[in-house]
Amino acid sequence: MSRLTIDDRRERSLVTVADALLLPVAIRRVFRHRPTVPPRRILCFRLERLGDLLMTLPALADLRALAPDASIDLVVGSWNRDLASAIAAVDRVETLDADWLTRGATRGATPIGLALKAAAWRSRRYDLAINFEPDIRTNIAIAAAGARCAVGFGSGGGGALLDEVLEFRTFESFPGLRRALSELLAVIASSPNRFVLTSRYIARTERALAAASPQFVVVPMPALPGDETERMVADALGVGASNGGTTTGGESVADIARLVQALSEGRPAYTRAIVESMASRAGHGVADPVAALTALLEPDTRLSSQCAFSYELRLHRARGYGALKGILEILSEQEPLTLTEISKRLGRTPGSTKDYLSWLEDVDLVLAHQKRYRFRDPLLRVWARLHCQPTPPAAEKIGREVQRYAATCLPATLEHV
Repeated sequence: MSRLTIDDRRERSLVTVADALLLPVAIRRVFRHRPTVPPRRILCFRLERLGDLLMTLPALADLRALAPDASIDLVVGSWNRDLASAIAAVDRVETLDADWLTRGATRGATPIGLALKAAAWRSRRYDLAINFEPDIRTNIAIAAAGARCAVGFGSGGGGALLDEVLEFRTFESFPGLRRALSELLAVIASSPNRFVLTSRYIARTERALAAASPQFVVVPMPALPGDETERMVADALGVGASNGGTTTGGESVADIARLVQALSEGRPAYTRAIVESMASRAGHGVADPVAALTALLEPDTRLSSQCAFSYELRLHRARGYGALKGILEILSEQEPLTLTEISKRLGRTPGSTKDYLSWLEDVDLVLAHQKRYRFRDPLLRVWARLHCQPTPPAAEKIGREVQRYAATCLPATLEHV
């Protein structure tokens, strides 16, 4: 029986019991006749989200190369139908929406429903079925399809239903690397040289150095001070001491700088982007930080691309891409929320949701305060509300969201800018 890698204790216990009940099936499958000819009809399962399907593309290409004459059917969630239809290695696309993957009011199929739908494909007489997901529920569906040979992962349970059980390799599969970071820190601490180490991950850095030598000191990147932001605004708008600290339109540089500071939270990259955008638009009227930020959040702009890069980079450094993205979409609509509120909207148990939230905290995407969770970066939340949608946002929606964000940042200053 494969070692289970299920984080939620309750789910792991249930799957352990289910695997024990399936042991007679495993013994029976040992004596099944294995096909000796190349497969002609192949069924593949990948029901999860976009990122999971993208990571399966190399495997599908390899499968096509190994079975160039086979007919390959791919089963995906309906949200991935268009992408799946564009995969050259796939001949036919089927859609199945599992209830633990659907969002909003839409209801998907239960594990029994998935198995019944898969059983209806028995007439196709698949030679090979491959489940790319380590999940007992989809392993049951694979078995129900009745392929002559079923292949998948046993680490999520249901390995007894498979003819070939593969190992789902994680970082723990390479024990020689477990202490690499601590050993590196020990070598640095013993060196007579001085080092400056940088990281974009605050939580991970603090955890890594918690047990390290006290020689290491964490110095967070501070927000830009207000006078520095004011200097940047003055330089960008060409306002000197002779102007009395006002623009040609009679606006106070200090007031503009305060709003820029509030919109960017003093983050240097955001501050610079807003100031430069505002300066490029100053010739069209008053210097308006809100309008500048609105322009920056349009699709394919520098700041929008920067937010997309940070968002995806951090998600891919964590575990459980699909569920993590679902949590961020929930928080982008409303925050702060408690663990119970998030788990209900996500459709997961509180235990597994807590694990997902801890992984989001680990890559600094969310922050917990008094047991309520919110985005660590408020401006990234605005970007997520706008751009983590099926279609690009209209200009009116961008303007509305930025005005709403600005009102929460510094409502008393808006009337002066």
